[in-house]
Amino acid sequence: MVGALGTAVGTTAAQWSDQASFRATASAGTWAVTPVNTCEVRYQSNDALVPGRTCTVTFDNADIWGSAGAGQGYIRFYAHAPGILSAEYIAFSVTPTTAQMPAWWSWADATITSVEGGTVTSSCHTLPTVTGRKNANVGADPQIYYGVSDHGGCA
Repeated sequence: MVGALGTAVGTTAAQWSDQASFRATASAGTWAVTPVNTCEVRYQSNDALVPGRTCTVTFDNADIWGSAGAGQGYIRFYAHAPGILSAEYIAFSVTPTTAQMPAWWSWADATITSVEGGTVTSSCHTLPTVTGRKNANVGADPQIYYGVSDHGGCA
């Protein structure tokens, strides 16, 4: 018992003990991917973020051809980093939206086939989001241009 202002209060206990059970069915389903289109300017010498430097990314186009299981193409974004210097590079993370890809396209077995003027640092397991870096000294508005295939598998 606990005394509060001279009044005795007893301990409390639930007066019921109903059991509950729950069941849910899981399915693979289709998940909408929220586009992640970001970039930042970093020093080439030590990969540190350059203070005060701004960077934005815009989608340009997805040129995809073929059919389900035999599709391929290129996706292009543009980075905009005013004032970037030759010893700095752009780190990026980009995601094309479902509306920007053909209705038959599937990321389930997709892979990156090429990247222009940079390096992809993410794995194919993160597709459709691609993370990477552009080479240094490519100017203030470089394209982020990479090839994709909807077949070939993600190792």
